[in-house]
Amino acid sequence: MDDELTRRLFALRDLPHFRRARERDSTATTTVSDFLTGSVDDDAALLVVLEQGAAAAVRSLDGVAHAGITATVDGHPFTVSPTDAVVFALDAQQYDLDDGPCLRALRTHSSLHFSHDEVARLWPPLAALAARAGVDRVHACALTVDGAAAGSVNLYAAGPPLSSAQVEAEDDLVCVLVDHLDTALWSYGRGRDLDAGVRRIGAAMADRRVVGIAVGILMVRDDLDMGEARALLEKAAAAAELPLVDVARRITEDS
Repeated sequence: MDDELTRRLFALRDLPHFRRARERDSTATTTVSDFLTGSVDDDAALLVVLEQGAAAAVRSLDGVAHAGITATVDGHPFTVSPTDAVVFALDAQQYDLDDGPCLRALRTHSSLHFSHDEVARLWPPLAALAARAGVDRVHACALTVDGAAAGSVNLYAAGPPLSSAQVEAEDDLVCVLVDHLDTALWSYGRGRDLDAGVRRIGAAMADRRVVGIAVGILMVRDDLDMGEARALLEKAAAAAELPLVDVARRITEDS
């Protein structure tokens, strides 16, 4: 780890939200920060760090069952490092609507909470898909690099609404997570084109993204849960003797 990265990581531990989070739950705070252990020097390392950050959110935040990251290149959002197909599907619905929690957080450089009722009022199609996926609330928080918007962390949770104290605790942990993701993006972007790298990662994940979106379409269209939708997609691919991604692409193109 180089000196500048070390300095930045130590500085994060002096921030008020880091100290509050550590006092409440040192284990969770360690989980959402210690996934970044060194310089991020290539595309593969960046993807690993982003995936580990999303997984850390699911392990550490009460009720959060699915997590991922929206990145943006040339104004076009796409999903990287999802923990599962639900993230692809819910994110894609927001991209189709050109609105939703993740895009609002990204565009306003903010951290936003939405209950299921709020999602239903603002974005009925998203609420329908969220209900099928068992998602009751959404928390999205912007990512930035040197003050410029770079994306958002998207957290999809099940369970009852949080109390005000629980919201404060979650906000502090998410701030810790975002600080370290921002630092990972900064580390990767030193001496290279960040947008070009993120674009390459998006292309590498294209097949997974298509399958995830198709699963979401089947969940809504046929009133299925995620496992049932995935099984239906796999059955259709086997019957057609085609790769799973080809059948998924047909579903997305026909929807």
